[in-house]
Amino acid sequence: MRGRRPVTAYSLPAVRRVLIAALAAFLVAGAKPEAKPDAKPKLYALTGVTILTGTGEKIENGTVLFRAGRIEAVGKKIKIPPRAVVLNEKGKYLIPGLVAADTFLGLDSREDAPSVFPEKTAFDGFDFFGRYEKQLSSGTTCVYLRAGRKRLVPGKGSVVRLGTPPQEALLRRNAALEAVLTPDSLNPPGLFSPEIYPRPSKPFPHLRPQLPRTRASQLAELRRFLGTDSPIVKELKRGGFPLRVYAQSALEIRKALELGGEFGLKVVIVGGREAGKTASLLKARKASVVWLSPFSPGGTDLRDPAAEGTDFPAAFDTPRALAAAGVPVAICGSRGDGADLLSAASFAVSHGFPPEKALAAVTSEAARLLGVSDELGRIGKGLRADFVLLDGAPFTEGGSVVKTFVGGEVVYEKEKRKRKSERGDLVLRGGLVLTGDGGRFPHTDVLIEKDRIIAVGSELKVSPKAKEIDCRGKVVI
Repeated sequence: MRGRRPVTAYSLPAVRRVLIAALAAFLVAGAKPEAKPDAKPKLYALTGVTILTGTGEKIENGTVLFRAGRIEAVGKKIKIPPRAVVLNEKGKYLIPGLVAADTFLGLDSREDAPSVFPEKTAFDGFDFFGRYEKQLSSGTTCVYLRAGRKRLVPGKGSVVRLGTPPQEALLRRNAALEAVLTPDSLNPPGLFSPEIYPRPSKPFPHLRPQLPRTRASQLAELRRFLGTDSPIVKELKRGGFPLRVYAQSALEIRKALELGGEFGLKVVIVGGREAGKTASLLKARKASVVWLSPFSPGGTDLRDPAAEGTDFPAAFDTPRALAAAGVPVAICGSRGDGADLLSAASFAVSHGFPPEKALAAVTSEAARLLGVSDELGRIGKGLRADFVLLDGAPFTEGGSVVKTFVGGEVVYEKEKRKRKSERGDLVLRGGLVLTGDGGRFPHTDVLIEKDRIIAVGSELKVSPKAKEIDCRGKVVI
């Protein structure tokens, strides 16, 4: 037709070559320049600090070199390379990132599974994207996730790091098999298993009752399970992971050790309120204890005054008695959130537990009990750069968290913390708080509303209208 340009025909190979050339040009134009092969991550030098390595060693005016999340050197006279980024924290104390040896951070709301449910793994209930500000602000960088607390065999516990990207959080998926010998595991709910095709002879499915119902059936059911040849039990007997038994009374602890001896298992006692009364037996069976402190600042006192025969002074002295007998001890708070570990350990120190063992109980010893001591719990060459900076010695007045490092990155900084409005009329700031039952908590706040104490803890958030009284250097009783 008149005025229309002629159509040029192109072969398919020609069109393909043109498209490939255009795509290659686009990719080259938008591509970022490749990093040089010899480019290295930045090297950081933390200087002027008193380093408590977690193993009893103390380094005055020390230096820590770290790069790409790992510690490269620790010591007093460390030569700092010219291009290192120097972080001078003169006068402060550096301790390993704290390890919470027992938490509920992996629990889901369901407790209607079978009473013996070893297939469950606590890691499956962990919130990868949680902020965990309370834990990180109190120095906790690693936690054990408990699988459950209301079933005889709740499942397998896991170990994770906090403050890391989700893909780097998991340390041990199967860290221990758990059992509960306290009354919490008695009278489990029945199982409801409806049929896909109801039958006229059974139109309404019934709940199937579960054991244990009595203390005797607790041991019988647990012994029956440990006598099976399931893969989990086989791995347990090979020593792949320990049996963690939640037990509080001396009787419960003795029964747990009896089962461990019968089946040749490594046993870790969790709770351990009366573990001091069985210290010699624990030592003989080479068992360890995760002691749950009965007091946590900012929380509720969870001691049960109705527990028959409970000797509270003896329970408070449990860590001291275990240390005297040579039993390994890790310390955790009673709330199960993994926060305030230094306060929980301070409570033990106030009842005769040696300070160097108290620090190990929330760092190196806790990491060893969880099977991650080759990565965490100490400050040493080749370990992960997870540590906590304090403005004073641990368990003393002024020993509060200034910064928390995870993988060499600052995940909490005291000076940059944003305060949010909360209730309260009066706050007593930074005093040495004596709780009246032996608890001694330095650098602690007390928040009051009307005529009631509503919170006790470190750096409590208060209402802008609340009156503040500076109690630093003073004692609050």
